[in-house]
Amino acid sequence: MDGLMQSLITYMPKHLGIPQTLRCKIITPKGKTSTIRALMDPGSQFTALRKGTAKQLSLNGPKRTLISGTSGAQQLTLPNQRAIEFKLSSLDD
Repeated sequence: MDGLMQSLITYMPKHLGIPQTLRCKIITPKGKTSTIRALMDPGSQFTALRKGTAKQLSLNGPKRTLISGTSGAQQLTLPNQRAIEFKLSSLDD
């Protein structure tokens, strides 16, 4: 490249921090409850639940294709996801 020097500037934080999590109660529409640890993501477009937890709580719903926006204006497509209903509550309630 005839004397031209290319450089790449990369930001590497020293401390990535701990994701925000909390212990809370999950409540199904039929009133079944369980204590779980939830990962809080205020920028998320949807709420996800582990398949095993949904099965344990007998949560079931219709299958849907989930389409989510990602960084760089990309899309993430997740076929065959279940649309289920539940509520989260404080452990004090």
